Amino acid sequence: MPKSASKAEVLVAKASKKVDGILAIKFMADEEVRSLKAKLKAMEAKVAQAWGQVEAQLTEGLQAMVSQWEKELESKKAAAVEAFHSSKEFTIIKLEFASESHMQGLADHKMKVRCLFLDLDFSLLDIDEEDDKDGDEAKGADEGASALQPPLVVKASEPEAPTEERGAPTKA
Repeated sequence: MPKSASKAEVLVAKASKKVDGILAIKFMADEEVRSLKAKLKAMEAKVAQAWGQVEAQLTEGLQAMVSQWEKELESKKAAAVEAFHSSKEFTIIKLEFASESHMQGLADHKMKVRCLFLDLDFSLLDIDEEDDKDGDEAKGADEGASALQPPLVVKASEPEAPTEERGAPTKA
């Protein structure tokens, strides 16, 4: 059995060498896999870092563009407002508003005066308003002089005692 034992030993030795070779290859493969996994993690970190930088640069660029557009928009708005304020149309709008405001204020004051001085005749003021509405008619010297006369009191009554609302001192 020596021959078969030696053959078996040779086969075992060959198999052992093959196993050792395979184990060495497996060990090197495992080391290669670990190395590649480490390289992959490093590459993923670099990609993530690069992606973050790209996002930051894009965001910064977009913010700069938006800021520039906002500045341009503000300057164009200011130019448009300035052009409108210096236009004839705006002048007409201001004059119409001022005229309407003045006429409304005048009507409000007339109403207040009529409420405070019930005993006075304001018919001459109403006639002047009707004349203004009819148009610009030439007035004679006599009409101009009569318009300057004070209005007449319609009803004669005792003078009212001054009140604090009108600013007169109270009687003690």
